[in-house]
Amino acid sequence: MAGSEPYDLPLPDGGDAFWLDERTIALVVETGEDKNKKQELFAIPITLIGNAITVGESTPLGSIPVTTAADFRYAHSAGVLVFSAYVHADGDLKAVKVNDEKYDNRGNSALVYDKTFGRHWDTWVGPKHKSLFTVRLYRHQGKFVLGEDFTNVLQGTDLVCSRYTT
Repeated sequence: MAGSEPYDLPLPDGGDAFWLDERTIALVVETGEDKNKKQELFAIPITLIGNAITVGESTPLGSIPVTTAADFRYAHSAGVLVFSAYVHADGDLKAVKVNDEKYDNRGNSALVYDKTFGRHWDTWVGPKHKSLFTVRLYRHQGKFVLGEDFTNVLQGTDLVCSRYTT
């Protein structure tokens, strides 16, 4: 917005932040230890009185079952959160931990490359690829609610999600 001043908001635990509405920030932070790691989503109300900003108490909204979710975009009018995350060939976000365990316990660590790639620095070689997901994130009785059904919108397309910045 033209003429707007930037504000530094102290957000607990770091993480990724994005706006839910004009007075609420969503914060995604990694929680848990070892095999129980996941990303939690919190709503944080922001109050502006004059030039003073007050950050309110955070409210947990739900969790994402992986630690690789990023690139968050929220479509307020549709009540949908879109993000990218790394998944295995089955494309199931909720099965990533089980598939990671299977891969780690496969009995060998050798990798066979059946085809070469043009620009190796643009591609992470391994069992997972980045895909695009949606999940419902909407207001219910004045509070934001994160759904539990994660939809892989690239499932079955052989497409992968990539984001290159310059």
